[in-house]
Amino acid sequence: MSATLGGDDFVLISQEIDPVRLSTHLLQQFAAGIKDFYSDATWQQGYTETEDREGTITRFPLLSLSIGAVSSTLIYHRPDVPPATMAALAKKKAKQIGGNAWYRLQTHDLSAFQIMAGAELPL
Repeated sequence: MSATLGGDDFVLISQEIDPVRLSTHLLQQFAAGIKDFYSDATWQQGYTETEDREGTITRFPLLSLSIGAVSSTLIYHRPDVPPATMAALAKKKAKQIGGNAWYRLQTHDLSAFQIMAGAELPL
């Protein structure tokens, strides 16, 4: 099942046991198709130049895919942390890697959360 969370954020819920296999496959498929959206010259320079919302010519990076993976086991063992918060943190960590990347949220990533209802890590 997949759904949009708004903008360019999506959620994919899968029964795939191996997130490495699924994430690698998705990243390979994305990388194989993304070049078709750019000219060779744009691809070589690594960015596009276009007007932003205020009408100023701005450089924008080429499209990339960031995947944040959260296991059901982690969700089960940390009921004090909302699954959506976990997903946002996993995606943030994937984006920090840069380019096409994925990140599987680990228990230690949640160490900043207090184990009590309502405590959340500022994202």
